[in-house]
Amino acid sequence: MEYTTLLAGRRSTRRFDTSRQVPDELLERVLAAPLAMPHAGNTYDWRGIVLQRRDRDPDRWPAVFSALLEQSYVEEADVLIVY
Repeated sequence: MEYTTLLAGRRSTRRFDTSRQVPDELLERVLAAPLAMPHAGNTYDWRGIVLQRRDRDPDRWPAVFSALLEQSYVEEADVLIVY
């Protein structure tokens, strides 16, 4: 696949089915995918956090939601991966 074709097919989801959860096995596959890419010197210079709806701390979530610009779809998503 051409790189430009790949980029043209990219999408940003803004509506989520809040009754569904992302299976842990799928989340593990998504998180493992970047490790399969070539990296100069085998370095991985990125850090991220995984925020799952089921684990949201009600005392801390308002600050996280604010930091994510209070976008409504952020609250609907079952999983957020923030880098």
